[in-house]
Amino acid sequence: VGLGKKLFSTVLFGGTLATALYLKRRRRNEQSELFKDCVMLPRDENYAPNLYLYNYRGYVFPAMVIKSLPKVQTLKARPDDVFVVSFPKTGTTWVQEIVYLISTNLDFRSAAARNLEQRFPFLEYCYPGVSSIEKLPNARLIKSHLPHSLLPESVHTENPKSQVIHCCLGITNGMLKAFRLAYTCQTDCAYNCELINWTKLFCAVAYGPIWKHYLEWWEHRNDPNVLVVSYEELHKDVCNVIQRIALFLERPLRDDEVNAIAEHCRFTSMAANNAVNYEHWKKLGFVNLAEGDFMRKG
Repeated sequence: VGLGKKLFSTVLFGGTLATALYLKRRRRNEQSELFKDCVMLPRDENYAPNLYLYNYRGYVFPAMVIKSLPKVQTLKARPDDVFVVSFPKTGTTWVQEIVYLISTNLDFRSAAARNLEQRFPFLEYCYPGVSSIEKLPNARLIKSHLPHSLLPESVHTENPKSQVIHCCLGITNGMLKAFRLAYTCQTDCAYNCELINWTKLFCAVAYGPIWKHYLEWWEHRNDPNVLVVSYEELHKDVCNVIQRIALFLERPLRDDEVNAIAEHCRFTSMAANNAVNYEHWKKLGFVNLAEGDFMRKG
């Protein structure tokens, strides 16, 4: 009996070890396949120590995004999907909140009940992940910072197509806002150095270069399922942009409804609104408290 137990334990241990080694080897092979078309960029000592950036198809992405791209490509776009796409810190949150209110017939109560990350999941981010987005009911609202060429192919090929709203910001302001985000955050993409170093590095920051991203989307500005709006337009005449977005989404609004959305989306209102101001990032340790808020000056 004792010999049988020893033999059983040995076989069990050996089988467990073999399985673990097999899974480790398979993950290594998958990683190798995933990164074979990428070029790792030289390390910048001012970035977080565990951040590695890669050049993929002319764009710069952290490893986390590279790992998500194969799954992103499998997403089956639906005709009633709405994507809000932008380079980071170029008006994304502002446009997302406008789109959410238009799409929900001005449901301010639900907008206040859940934070924007829950209402508008981030396509290529690990949370909640593509698998969770796939399970959402119809009329999905999805955020992304990807260029046109790296969105799921079905976004461009399905008929009827999903609707995509791209928001852009002047390159100089975009550079400054991206710097503030990287300097303020304490995530893997945190950057701890002076602005002059950032300007030299800007073509090689995550999701960059910004001008390549903008050019791709500008070339598709006349696609029937694409609307391009700018941060500057929002500042100049937010009511006009709200109406343009509403007409694009085939959800025309009355003047009083446009004004209600504009009031809700004023910078002072957004900055005080815990559902959109990312204050929860502070509790999660994502923000350097000494460096200010996610929303600073609008």
